[in-house]
Amino acid sequence: MLSAARTLIRLQEEKYGHSNVSMAALEHRGILPADIEEIEEGEEEGLHYNFGYGPQEIVIKSGKIEGLRVKKVLSIFDSESRFNPSYDDSDEKIIKASQIYIAIGQMANYDFFNDEMKASIEIFRGKVKVKDNGQFEKYPWLFAGGDIVRGPDIINGVATGHIAAQAIDEYLSK
Repeated sequence: MLSAARTLIRLQEEKYGHSNVSMAALEHRGILPADIEEIEEGEEEGLHYNFGYGPQEIVIKSGKIEGLRVKKVLSIFDSESRFNPSYDDSDEKIIKASQIYIAIGQMANYDFFNDEMKASIEIFRGKVKVKDNGQFEKYPWLFAGGDIVRGPDIINGVATGHIAAQAIDEYLSK
């Protein structure tokens, strides 16, 4: 979702010479599934964040989009850890807009790790910790690259995937 917002900024800058892009995210800044650098770069480009707010309704008047009605998020998951956002009905606002784009973020799925692996693999903000070559410290036969290591953006995803592929080739050659 952050990549989509930043792309919109660049397109508006190119076409109009200025931009005005706002983004609502269920997560607060500290838990948004994005690199801190990418969040800061968005700010530098002029992206207006609405952290901790969830979309409720696209507001349309006289056949034209007026904005997006959002509510403050109280929690994203329910007591059974299922995605089930709850909102503060008393904290609502409308983000003025003439266009609205929906971008749903994705999280890595760690189901392929067994319980022992889950307990020993370090995961921070949705990213697994690996050596510079993409190899897991405790599991020398296991490698990772892409958004699960660094990203989410195409440059880091491809770069870490390429590095891991080279390391796998070296590992298998030995």
